[in-house]
Amino acid sequence: MASTATETQSPSYDASTPLLRDSNDPNLESQARSENTPTNTSSYPENRNADNDLPQELTRAKLFIVLPAAWVGVFLGALDTTVITTLLAPISTSFSSFNSISWIATGYLIANAALQPLFGKLTDIYGRKSILVLCNILFGAGTLMCGLAKNQYHMIFGRVIAGAGGGGLMTIASIIATDLVPLRKRGVAQGGGNIAYGAGAALGGVYGGLIHDWIGWRWAFLLQIPFIVISAVLVLALVKIPVKKTEEARYQRIDYLGSGTLLCSLVTLLLALNTGGNTLPWTHPLVMTCLPLSVVLLGVFIMVELWYAKEPVIPVRLLGNRTVLAVCFTNWFMVMSVFAVVR
Repeated sequence: MASTATETQSPSYDASTPLLRDSNDPNLESQARSENTPTNTSSYPENRNADNDLPQELTRAKLFIVLPAAWVGVFLGALDTTVITTLLAPISTSFSSFNSISWIATGYLIANAALQPLFGKLTDIYGRKSILVLCNILFGAGTLMCGLAKNQYHMIFGRVIAGAGGGGLMTIASIIATDLVPLRKRGVAQGGGNIAYGAGAALGGVYGGLIHDWIGWRWAFLLQIPFIVISAVLVLALVKIPVKKTEEARYQRIDYLGSGTLLCSLVTLLLALNTGGNTLPWTHPLVMTCLPLSVVLLGVFIMVELWYAKEPVIPVRLLGNRTVLAVCFTNWFMVMSVFAVVR
């Protein structure tokens, strides 16, 4: 009898139950009581609106089209990260420029890393589909610019644009999988995205070398365009994830100060790390200025996210949870080891 009473009193958790809850939140007890109290949800318009904010569950056939369409962007974004390793020499020869050619790789990585958090937050405000299509357009436009570049400056600019779009493609594909796949099956979906990223990063150098030897380095970029277009069309047609509506205007929900400080912090840090010891000595004023400036900007970003931002671009408080912090460090060291081997 005691065990039966305990089972009836304990809240039931399903695949949609949040995993992270603040145990010190005084509202949890009242929340649990309200969850266990039967109510007629049809009589409350706010409940109907909450239901409308949930994405419609897709059939297995549709899911097998939507997720691979998003993973195409992940694959190409990772491919472009490493494709340049075998193309730097022919590109520098074509443009007769060896001093600034390293920025072709650096520009992509800086834009890719710096804009991922911002694109992730923008999907919460403007919707997954619209921002993912925007990232496809940016990635496609940047890749096309690289294929048609007339000098190294056009090439570098194209790589920056492609890097911005590629970072969004990688982030939003993971978010879409989280939205559309139940928690119990989410590991399979996340594994598919990781396979797409790993395959793209592993094949980038081989692909670039083969295409250069076959028809020239420009086609290593131009051949990606049809696949980007197909991915964007499929996403536009099939991804239907509702946007959470609020009374506040969308542009007012953007964390401009937090996004700006985070972007500047990442750009200055990556700029110093990529130029120091490569194109410039570590004692150069640019490197010596960017490193401490990035730390200061990171501190300002944390203060903004903790105390000022209404909708922070990164909820810094989550890092107080050991599980979240451990996952972040695991991902950090894993990516560092991958790029250490690649580069």
